[in-house]
Amino acid sequence: MNGEEIKAFLAEISLQMQNKPIETERLFLRRFRERDFADYYEYMSQKELCRLCGQDPAESEDEVRPWFEAQQLAQPNRFAIVYKENKKVIGFFTLGVYPFIFEDAALTALRGVSLSLGINENYQRRGLMSELYPAAIDYLFEECGLDFVNSGYFEFNEGSKRIQEKAGMKPYIEHTFEFDGKDILVKEMIIFRGDWLEKRNAERRKLLNALYEPLLKRADMLHGIINKEKLGYEIRQGFFGGHHRKNVRGEYEMDFYPIPEIELRGLCDIEVGFFETGVTAKLEKKHLAEFDSSKLAPYRYTVSGVEEWEIDLGDQSDFAAVVKNAENSMETELFFCFALDAEASGAEIAELARRLKESGFYY
Repeated sequence: MNGEEIKAFLAEISLQMQNKPIETERLFLRRFRERDFADYYEYMSQKELCRLCGQDPAESEDEVRPWFEAQQLAQPNRFAIVYKENKKVIGFFTLGVYPFIFEDAALTALRGVSLSLGINENYQRRGLMSELYPAAIDYLFEECGLDFVNSGYFEFNEGSKRIQEKAGMKPYIEHTFEFDGKDILVKEMIIFRGDWLEKRNAERRKLLNALYEPLLKRADMLHGIINKEKLGYEIRQGFFGGHHRKNVRGEYEMDFYPIPEIELRGLCDIEVGFFETGVTAKLEKKHLAEFDSSKLAPYRYTVSGVEEWEIDLGDQSDFAAVVKNAENSMETELFFCFALDAEASGAEIAELARRLKESGFYY
């Protein structure tokens, strides 16, 4: 890419970052504004931060203001790092395309950027860089479709090295940078899209295994206990996905993830969820009037139609209202959805199954 092409490429990525900013739990990025100058001057006058960035600290506002106006305000590839808690600008985030990239034939045909970051000394040692680096890398690969992301550090900056390594970056090349009359070794790091995908997938797999392992072990345990209860039903075990549950606004939302399910064929389904254990069974409406609701007194449940399951007919708090609502509906069958604690024992679930069987429930 020539100079104009680089400028256009960075403007494209920068515009995307303006329209959909990078954000983490404690930070977000945005373009610099005039009112940010005081915060900018604060960290640009800090000796240690400037040493890590390879420049002399500013000695006066007049010295640094021209750079602030010509670069931070005017250049679209420069972003302020904002601390959410107090809305203070605590650092800079710059996109670039450095000359050494074009010296590597393996990179010239790829789309990638180099990152430069710095953060106010008063906000260091809080894990903020460890929070921002991986978020920025994820963003640039996911949202911008880049092929690689590069970043570097001075050889004496062990903290930056560890942060970049933790984010998945690997050593790329080394070169020198003259500062304060000395040549400082710069170690460039890089992460390619394929390596990022492999790392991301490994992290997701680890997370899913951590979530699902106890759930599957619980399902296996419950399956064994319920089987020993000899309820007289064939027991099958599988997975159930696409469950709908109400949110705080009373609207149904779908849970797309699957959960283990134990089926007592002909009686009920037992859903081994992350947040609760669900038991679902049906009852014919014609049996509702003479139904002894006291048999279900210890349990929380909701009742809906089978044809129009998203319309609630009531819950355990007012069974008379359930009967009335059901009679006024066109339904011939009713769903009873029971909610037990996530750690409900096999004996508790088996007891509910017995009550359902005695009361004429089926599935």
